[in-house]
Amino acid sequence: MKFGIVPLAVAASVLAFSASADSAETSGFSNDEVVIGVLTDMAGPYASLTGEGDIVAAELAIAEFGGKVAGVPIRLVSADHGQKADVSSAKAREWIDHDGVDMITALGQSALGLAVQQLASDRKVITMNTGAGSTDLTGSQCTRYGIHYSWDTHAVAVGTASAVVQGGGKSWFFIAADYPRIRS
Repeated sequence: MKFGIVPLAVAASVLAFSASADSAETSGFSNDEVVIGVLTDMAGPYASLTGEGDIVAAELAIAEFGGKVAGVPIRLVSADHGQKADVSSAKAREWIDHDGVDMITALGQSALGLAVQQLASDRKVITMNTGAGSTDLTGSQCTRYGIHYSWDTHAVAVGTASAVVQGGGKSWFFIAADYPRIRS
């Protein structure tokens, strides 16, 4: 299977969480296990970019880490967010309240990432957004439990505009979705 940047970021997030958890006190883990949730697009427009690749990348990262953190097993749960913020929040709430999830990763687009990041932060659960691009994730809605491991809209706009101007461009159009304002 060929991995794109988002599944590789999911794998990196699992490894990073595992490595940081390895040096931490493990008594805070749910039910004497580390539970990592991959909330991704399994059937929508980004499924071929993320979807199953996110889950396989996380499984491979867990296997590479030996399946344990400080002797505590790592368990993976996954679900399709359906490209809806309310579905994402409901699944995150279920995972946190019933499955004891310690970290949620992937999340896809910004509206989903922002909704889940706030809910998880309120419950002291780590989120690692690997596909969302909103600068609000690390700006106005930043939380101590939220990690944004991806590009952001500011970097894309500045990088693109700088290249166009340096190349002699005098005018251009930039069309982008405003995901944080899209409501399900």
